[in-house]
Amino acid sequence: MSDLNEEKISEAHSEILNILQNKKLNVKELVLLYGNLGYTIGASIGGYQDKGPSEEEVLKMYMEKPSIDVALMAQGINITTWIDDLGNSIEKVKGEIKKNEANTT
Repeated sequence: MSDLNEEKISEAHSEILNILQNKKLNVKELVLLYGNLGYTIGASIGGYQDKGPSEEEVLKMYMEKPSIDVALMAQGINITTWIDDLGNSIEKVKGEIKKNEANTT
């Protein structure tokens, strides 16, 4: 991928690791940060400037027309939900898929 600047990516990665090491975040805090970053990056790619779509909107977009921005937002939501309620968002997505399949048949 010629449009990637590996040096900039490496520098940013090192800076992020230094910040995380200095903050001494616990596992739950790290996972929440990871999920929030995934959602934020996805929303940014999708062109959202202030507030991204709701969980329901993201799930609907993911089922109807998945794309990298929507996938990152969905992953971010899934991970942050997973912290407090393991599997809840996965089951929610499965339920939405079943509903969608029922509506298309």
